[in-house]
Amino acid sequence: MKTMYTIIAGGLGLTCMCSSISLGYVPQELTASAINEDLIKEVSERSQGFEELECLKFRVDFWVDIYTKYDSNQALVINAHTLKIHEILNWPSDKKARNKLYKTMSLKYKNENIKIQQGIKSKFEAGIKRYENNLGKIVHDELKKAGLPKELALLPHVESSYENKATSKVRAIGIYQIMYYWARKMGLKNYAQLRDPDIAAKVAIRILNNDYEDLQSWPLTITAWNQGRGAMMRAKSMHGDNVCKIIDEYDGRTFGYSGENFFSAFLAVIRIVEEREIGLYRLY
Repeated sequence: MKTMYTIIAGGLGLTCMCSSISLGYVPQELTASAINEDLIKEVSERSQGFEELECLKFRVDFWVDIYTKYDSNQALVINAHTLKIHEILNWPSDKKARNKLYKTMSLKYKNENIKIQQGIKSKFEAGIKRYENNLGKIVHDELKKAGLPKELALLPHVESSYENKATSKVRAIGIYQIMYYWARKMGLKNYAQLRDPDIAAKVAIRILNNDYEDLQSWPLTITAWNQGRGAMMRAKSMHGDNVCKIIDEYDGRTFGYSGENFFSAFLAVIRIVEEREIGLYRLY
């Protein structure tokens, strides 16, 4: 059997392109009876299409832990499809030491389709701060004008941790990690304009809206942000719009780990932000 071995250094490494663990500190004075029930209802009423499907729960739980439990000095050796955790590593900062560890894990799990997923707790928390300070409001305002679901404002947490200066290896930039192709298509004079959160949100809204018109499914539209509209149209033609069936059965050439997990990582962010908004968890 051919060994599949990949290292994911923080997040999914994505471009617009386990058991559940407690997320953090719970204030003693905050009991279930003390929480405002109207607020819980308001926050928990997700837009249609963004519900946590039972078949994705284990994936969402996994990404909640990656965002809130494991930091960059930890990495999980996992099965790339089932996300079963084989072991948790102390993750060295030195590149040579990491390469040595890669080889050791590759030999140890040579007959398994494994990934090494690094934790991103500190990076995620920094993104939450940026989101809550101002950037989130900018994106929410644009979504409201466009009449699109409020949950789409959380997509930059998956892509860039709301870092407007972020640039990927394939030159996607800004909070939504948008490629140069879209800057040209949307008529931007300067590619660097996508570092402006307001402009990035406007461009992202057009892309997401166009994808949704074709796919008629938010789970597939969110996945298409990572995999491309064409890939998800092919997946839909083969397996329908059941995202769980697509994850289990679609064998697109570039689908793999990122395609299987992108929507679940997004749902994990929604869960964390919802619970934070009603005061259940403190991330920092």
